[in-house]
Amino acid sequence: MKEISISQYLEFSPEVLTALRAGTPVVAFETGFYCRIPYERNLRTLQETERIIWSENCVPAPIAVINGRFRAGLNAAEKEALMQMRVSAERAELPALAAAGKSACCAPSAAMAIAKMAGIVPLVLPGVRDALPELDSMALYDRLLFVPRLSAEVEDLLKLRSIPLVKGSADELSEAWLCQEALRSPEAVVFDDTESWVELCRTACAAALELRKEEQFRM
Repeated sequence: MKEISISQYLEFSPEVLTALRAGTPVVAFETGFYCRIPYERNLRTLQETERIIWSENCVPAPIAVINGRFRAGLNAAEKEALMQMRVSAERAELPALAAAGKSACCAPSAAMAIAKMAGIVPLVLPGVRDALPELDSMALYDRLLFVPRLSAEVEDLLKLRSIPLVKGSADELSEAWLCQEALRSPEAVVFDDTESWVELCRTACAAALELRKEEQFRM
């Protein structure tokens, strides 16, 4: 049997690849959330998410599967096609999508897997509030995740899985993640006081910028 490297299925958009090589902060986000919104409003909402991230001096990396390739970053035609399809895949569906050469948006568990593979920190997951089956995937993840306001039920389930919930300033959040990474502990899950995906993205961008600043200082 031939050896297969999962990285052979991973591709970056030119903007994301340039940013990663230059050390520019990149903020990934799931695309499955936008499948809940009717077309064309979902496309406009996704584009607005990207504009917010660009405006905060970070590079947006929407996570999806295109023709069986795991993608960090999408071009305009790919975003429009995905928003028209409104098909969202979970982590368990990724192998079948790759084998069949199909396309889909990524729900939280799939977005976590691909962002981890791509080495992108942090990741915004606006759809995780309804993704109770994906909590076990979160327990195995080692990235800084940003999620919206959580119900008491979801919060309790995360705590039962020893997944830390963190709130604080951008530098506190980045410091917490750097410490957890060094300790090889579970990720920091940061949740916002509001349901606003705009504020969620801005909080993630602030932490991404602070992470980059701290990493440069430690070099």
